[in-house]
Amino acid sequence: MKLRWFGLYLFLCGVIFSFGSCSQGNNFQSQVETTQVLKALSENVILPSLEDLLQSGKVLAESVEGFCQLRDEASLATVQQAWRHTQAQLKRSEFFGFGPYKTLDIQSKVDFWPARPENIEAALQGDEAFSAESLGGIGVTLRGLPAVEYLLFGGSAGSDSILEKFVSGGAGDRRCELLLAQGGDLVSTLGNYLNAWSPSGGDYAATLYLAGEGSFEFPQAQDAVNLWVNHLTTSIEILKDVKLGKPLGKSSGGEAFPELVESPFAENSLENMRHNIEGLNNLWFGDYGGRSGLGFFDLVHSRNPIVAESVATIIERALSGVEGVPPPLAAAILEKSDGLETAFQNIRDLRNVFSASISGILGVNPFFSDTDGD
Repeated sequence: MKLRWFGLYLFLCGVIFSFGSCSQGNNFQSQVETTQVLKALSENVILPSLEDLLQSGKVLAESVEGFCQLRDEASLATVQQAWRHTQAQLKRSEFFGFGPYKTLDIQSKVDFWPARPENIEAALQGDEAFSAESLGGIGVTLRGLPAVEYLLFGGSAGSDSILEKFVSGGAGDRRCELLLAQGGDLVSTLGNYLNAWSPSGGDYAATLYLAGEGSFEFPQAQDAVNLWVNHLTTSIEILKDVKLGKPLGKSSGGEAFPELVESPFAENSLENMRHNIEGLNNLWFGDYGGRSGLGFFDLVHSRNPIVAESVATIIERALSGVEGVPPPLAAAILEKSDGLETAFQNIRDLRNVFSASISGILGVNPFFSDTDGD
């Protein structure tokens, strides 16, 4: 109950911000420039995150090559771990999935989920050659990390049964042909993604941090803030309603659908959510991989210190809620494990503080996705 009153308090702080702060009068420090924050986040979080994402993709592609040469338990374990690492980097980057993410259609090329096992198996039964270049024309269901996940983790439980599919003569060669093509396609796509943000390429980073100072896409700095804060809110909404709420049965009158969890074959659903929240935390504080600078915390803090200071606690609570659910998520849902409702409520609180308080403080007109709900 106390948490609910605290959430209401934060909401009221955001709503009445234009009339003064909650309990602190109008003694705000000088407001941090929006363009300073956008530049710092581009340089300290986004670009290095995408560099690490590309590097992890390269390691995954190399691990695929090693696995398809050896096809033993050790190489399978290595390539599975490489997949998990790349998946983690991708999930951390979802909270800046706008701009090049949309124009390059990264969602379809890298993260089309849920995977379609029937489509993948049908393609494997065919005779069309697989290559990094041909996958784009074959269809999105064969591309990206969810499709790779199915090949590396799908099938009957246990690594032996997975390995057996890759060592069964021509059929195993065919699976490796697809896996190798997916590795090459992934590296190419992630390279294009990084290049679109990079100063040596499309330099979308400059498009973002020059908002209001010559950016064609963002004539005013507020335009960039509107886009990003709405994207943050929508991403949290997807985390709440699609990744957790739907499997829990929140949108179906309480009827659970554990098969709808993200990354079901690798049983990586809770890890995905954890990395999502970690990515949000990186943007909030402007810290990543040893780099430190301005973040959304500074932008909000210079306008309303009370809300800014509270968000770290709300993010931490959301993270601890996810970590409190026993893995894997699908089994926890079937067993109605303790912690599921707490995790959902904590993520809802996180959504609320962004959609109400932070949007109000930063002057954002929030929009809500089709997944919106309590």
